[in-house]
Amino acid sequence: MKFRLDRQAWVFIIILLAAGFLRLANLGEIGLQSDPAHYAMRALGWFDFLAGEGQTSPVVWLNKIPWWGNLSFHDHPPLAFAAMFLSLNIFADTDFFALLPSLLASLGTVIMLFVIFSRLNRPTEGIFASGLFAISSYAVWTARSGYIESLEIFFITACVGAFLLYLDGRQRYFIYAFGLAALALLTKYTAVFLIPAILIFLLFSRRQVFLTKKFWLGVMVFVIVLAPVVVYNFYTFKTTGHFDAALTSLLGLKTQDFSVLEGRGVGWNFLTGLRDVAVVVSRNISFPFLALFSFATLGVLWRLVRRRLEPGLGFVFLVLCWAIVMFVFLGGGADRYLPVLLPALVILTAFEVVQWWRFFSSRPLLRKSFTIVLVLAACFELFYAVNTNVVRRPVGKENLTYSSQRFYVKGFVELDRYLRKNAAGVLGERRRLTEFNKAAVKYPVAGRQVVLIDERLDWFSRTWYFDRYFYYYNQPYIYFRDLLEAIPEGNTDIYSFLRDAGATGVWLVLGKGGNLNLQFESYNSLIRDLEKGIMDLNITPAKDIHDYRDELVVRVYHLTFKQRHAPGL
Repeated sequence: MKFRLDRQAWVFIIILLAAGFLRLANLGEIGLQSDPAHYAMRALGWFDFLAGEGQTSPVVWLNKIPWWGNLSFHDHPPLAFAAMFLSLNIFADTDFFALLPSLLASLGTVIMLFVIFSRLNRPTEGIFASGLFAISSYAVWTARSGYIESLEIFFITACVGAFLLYLDGRQRYFIYAFGLAALALLTKYTAVFLIPAILIFLLFSRRQVFLTKKFWLGVMVFVIVLAPVVVYNFYTFKTTGHFDAALTSLLGLKTQDFSVLEGRGVGWNFLTGLRDVAVVVSRNISFPFLALFSFATLGVLWRLVRRRLEPGLGFVFLVLCWAIVMFVFLGGGADRYLPVLLPALVILTAFEVVQWWRFFSSRPLLRKSFTIVLVLAACFELFYAVNTNVVRRPVGKENLTYSSQRFYVKGFVELDRYLRKNAAGVLGERRRLTEFNKAAVKYPVAGRQVVLIDERLDWFSRTWYFDRYFYYYNQPYIYFRDLLEAIPEGNTDIYSFLRDAGATGVWLVLGKGGNLNLQFESYNSLIRDLEKGIMDLNITPAKDIHDYRDELVVRVYHLTFKQRHAPGL
């Protein structure tokens, strides 16, 4: 028997290959930036600790991790962290394996969209939905960045798909939908819009289900899946008088434990929030795709007004509306939040595009014109996605040919490779931290190369590329300010202090250029004096690191204790 693929299967394979290319091409240069950097650092050792002040966690409150502190994290539910933990510990603690769950989730969403529509006997819609998501620059950006939303999108899509299959008459998918909604919430709380969408739809179209055993079984599954965050928040409130950071900020509560998050909360200016949502979406999606999504949504709305909207499409539209309303009242959301709108948008658009296609079937000229428009829109979005996410330096005009919300090469990947090879040496066995004082132990410098780090470098990337070596591998990656605080009053200088402590050499990692997070002037002056002292000794840089514009962003010096004079401060 010969195995043959039909035309739609071949088209889907091409879509999947395109999705893989966009998400993987040139991925290694960017590295981890923004929130995903500290997500990965904490997930690696399941150690929920950031800075110790302004945004604290159970290990700070109690000086150790209580049993319930392992059930979740102080700022997000645990599922995305668990996926990162497994990837980093099964494979290796590298950038790629930190991003792997996000990448797989995004590719899984492409597959999920096709499978859902195939089971609904609508493979054409499945091709369009998976294709739209596969080349969407916003989806690609979310996957490559490592944001939690990529995994959240996967479970949102699966939940919506399960509910559509339930509406198609497959009763067992009703309970699956509740379980998948809980998994989406266990990934990130912003998936909460699924709950009112499901309940309101049932209330107006299938209210008899509330009296069935099936409904309450679904509720029970939902609660069981969410048990970790329920227990975590119960004990957090019992210990501190507040919930985790996400719920605390959502409820508008104020606490010193999360003081840096006090600006978050519910806003009540609907028009301002709606405008902000529109601005965020428009700068992350190319104009042709934005127009396509907009016309499709308006088409669905027109069918709804005329009462010609099938139930499944009505449910997806309700999901989209509730998601928008939620973000409107959360102040318009942020670029990393709003990709969760994509599943509903691509499903609605796929339905509408196929309807338009069939409408034009008896009008060859219109159908040909419509095909050309779709192809051109897809080609431009493909170019937009590559220009935003793949190339080192984009071409054209910001927010026209590429999104302003793109990640650039900042040199951390190259710097990390250089320090791992030349300064860190053999890392040894990774340790498990369970107590706060173990995260703050004195730096072990005797007989080792010390890496001194300029704190003006980006904080987010520092947590992954520097902090993880200290926390988990006990490596002497030390910030200048922390070392200065450790030097006894009246001591000579950093160089002499480290030499007397038994260090065999010093690597100085100094930030350069105009993108530094400038500290107090006294700190800036200290770094300038330090580098001047080095230059006076005619010590040449060991390594210069450049960014995507080929501008110098980091300069590394290597000082050995064979030198007669120290670059004193």
